[in-house]
Amino acid sequence: AILVLFVYFVCLFGGLGHNFAHPLPRWRYTLMHGAYRFGCRAMLFVVGFYRVQLHDIRGEPYETMPRIVVANHISLWDVFYLAYAFDVVAASKKESFSYPIFGRILKSLQFIEVDRHTSHGRRKAMQEIERYGRDPRLPRVLIFPEGTTHVE
Repeated sequence: AILVLFVYFVCLFGGLGHNFAHPLPRWRYTLMHGAYRFGCRAMLFVVGFYRVQLHDIRGEPYETMPRIVVANHISLWDVFYLAYAFDVVAASKKESFSYPIFGRILKSLQFIEVDRHTSHGRRKAMQEIERYGRDPRLPRVLIFPEGTTHVE
């Protein structure tokens, strides 16, 4: 809970007065995503992932790595690990953005909101993913193909 509150307050401070439809200025991005990655790594540590080794098998510098990361969603810890390793934000269901603290963190970090209940919402999410993939000023995007796109 303390880690979530830490990230929340950093995002709250870092996001003051910013229109999140636009890319974050470098200082905001560094501040908020640094806290986000620290929080993700700390969460992994708390649950027992003490040593997390990162291997980039291609040997590419971070700046040239792909803008869109696609992965299997096996557990809750996937998100924390991939966020820590690749500094990504995820495409997340619209309902997640309505949670009081968690929703503010998602908005501040520029997660992509997916309205799964309408075709317009799904199409808008696809356009946002495309925009994030093209614009290097926006964060990299994490997509879990197993995510639902239909009403349950």
